[in-house]
Amino acid sequence: MTRNKHLRSSVFQRFTRTYLGALVFAAAIIAVVLVGVASSIITRVEIDAQKTALTQMTADLQLQCEIMGGVRDRIVVSNVYQPTQLRVGKFEEIRMLESFSSFVNYSPISASLFLMYPNEELIYTSSQSKALFKYHCANKYDITHEQSFALMQDLLSLRSASILNLAQYGSSGDYLFAFPVMFTKASYREHAVLVFEVEQKQLLERMENISGHAFSSYAIYENSLLYAEAFDESLLEGNIPPAAGQAQARQLKANQYLLSAVSEDGRFFLCALHHASVFAQAVLTYFWQICLVISILTFVFIAFAVAAAARSSRPIRQLAERFGGPDRQENYNEFDILETAILRIESNRENSIRSAREQFLQLLLHGNGNAKMLEQWAQLGVLLDMPCNCVCIVTIDEKTAVDHLIEEIEGFADDHLRLYAHHPAGKDYIIVCCSYRSDYTRSELLDNLSALVAATSGKVFMGESYDTPLKLPVSYHEAKKARQTESNYSRQLGMEYDQISLHLENIRTAVRCGRVDIAESEIGLLGNLLSASDEAITLQKYIHHSLLSCLISTAGSGRETMVRTMESMLVTDFSLFASEFIKTLQENQLVLADESPSASEEIVQYIDQNASDCEMCLDLLADVFSLSADYISQLVKNQTGLPFKEYLIRQRMQIAQHLLLENMEMTINDVAYLSGYRTVSNFIKRFRETTGMTPVQFRKSRSIADPE
Repeated sequence: MTRNKHLRSSVFQRFTRTYLGALVFAAAIIAVVLVGVASSIITRVEIDAQKTALTQMTADLQLQCEIMGGVRDRIVVSNVYQPTQLRVGKFEEIRMLESFSSFVNYSPISASLFLMYPNEELIYTSSQSKALFKYHCANKYDITHEQSFALMQDLLSLRSASILNLAQYGSSGDYLFAFPVMFTKASYREHAVLVFEVEQKQLLERMENISGHAFSSYAIYENSLLYAEAFDESLLEGNIPPAAGQAQARQLKANQYLLSAVSEDGRFFLCALHHASVFAQAVLTYFWQICLVISILTFVFIAFAVAAAARSSRPIRQLAERFGGPDRQENYNEFDILETAILRIESNRENSIRSAREQFLQLLLHGNGNAKMLEQWAQLGVLLDMPCNCVCIVTIDEKTAVDHLIEEIEGFADDHLRLYAHHPAGKDYIIVCCSYRSDYTRSELLDNLSALVAATSGKVFMGESYDTPLKLPVSYHEAKKARQTESNYSRQLGMEYDQISLHLENIRTAVRCGRVDIAESEIGLLGNLLSASDEAITLQKYIHHSLLSCLISTAGSGRETMVRTMESMLVTDFSLFASEFIKTLQENQLVLADESPSASEEIVQYIDQNASDCEMCLDLLADVFSLSADYISQLVKNQTGLPFKEYLIRQRMQIAQHLLLENMEMTINDVAYLSGYRTVSNFIKRFRETTGMTPVQFRKSRSIADPE
């Protein structure tokens, strides 16, 4: 009787004595601590957000100056911006404006810039237009012509990078980041000034967008005060600035803090005042009223919990008896039995699924996966169903908490991205299998992973993207190769990759020229390399993918059956794949010869279509056709009977003659440029050598011989 009574009432009694008492005590502690800490937490969050905004703003200002130096260097080395070249004509001016407009995309805080030359009132803007400097200043900054003249003199007299505040010229608090440009090929008098226009309003909006809070009182320093908004400089007395690239907060009053940040180069210094938010002040004002409300809600919750416990006592006891077993009923602790059983089931299930998932990823990365395996694992939540798939290698050190890092990596997953991380035993890196929708998601993922491991000095290496998860082994090996190239991880494997790349290049050339015997010999050498390598699986998948790409690009359209047959053998051994590769080449050799033009014909056709390109050379053709420059030169001579240089000159002269006769108003300068020559003197020399007369003489002689 005592036992049965205990079984009927034990759940409710234990709940009442233990959990209900703990809830009452916890509610009292929460009511006091939560409200008291809320104010300081909110203030701290606001301070951290504004410190981040100030740090980012100093970094943007420093980056702005670095970008100016980079743009200045590009302008100096470019022939387009030379003053002598600019004076040639309208065509050179158009080229300069088209090139100049791209520089504004590099700036984080500026939406416009302009370039000005001495003794010229016209300025060239990034909007691909030009304007008078005084009208530009009047329209944009509301500056008078006299003040704009003084501003122009100050800009042209600069000899180093400077920041000008337009407030001293009667405008608003906007800035001009100016950088003098000296042209090395011109005389010392010929120079220019590159000016980035930065609006004060844009700086403030960027800081507020980063922090999520408004800045009502702040100041910006660059050696001296640049701008201040309702800020008392006396607050900086006795203040120790933070280290370069850091930010700090110093409490002035109960609810007032002085925030400051310094750029990494120490050039820019930002400070701001922060006041506690309205919410934090309200919490401190109505502290006791809030405590009373929390207490009432806590007791209401306890009352509902007691009622629920009384109604759920019987089913909980039955579940406890079922999971715990009759041998454990003498403890009369149904909650402990039930909780232990459920935790054991959940733990075993999670461990089993994670262990099985790691085995699945290992099989997939070693090329032993198939479509059926992917379909089965999709039922267990491992989905690799996006159109793009790749593998990332994330390096770690001995102090890295691997499990925590894996959780953070997999936490990036969303509707457009799937991530599954795996840490091989004894390795100093984590393998991440990725499936995503677009290249934008890939770029965003790379940025997130790089930021995540930056604190531990880790690095991220990403393989190429493929349209099926069955090619993840290829992406994995490409990521490993990228890591080996970056850190010299395995010199021997790098040498093997170099040797294999050389043989693959020879195979591509042999297939393009229809030499199956040479391709078969090179594949035999690849087999010998694999048999002697410790990384045979790694190299084999790389070779399989490269040979298949070679066959696909050579076969062209209409060979879908052959491509599918070869692609299905990417997971087989090398000898079978190599034999099928040679067999496919032999069976389709005549078809390939009939369907595709020869390599020499393709090269000559490409030269004919691009002869007017000033960059045309043997090295360019080598990059386009993946062949050596010497081999391309030999193919061109065999096809045309002329060496490459002579054939290119002949084609350019035909273009020049056509332009001279068809466009009588076109200048010789334009004809030279459109014929593939950068300088007029070189064009006239080649034209005279070819035709025996100058372009002007040629045009006159033909116009006289063929009068309209």
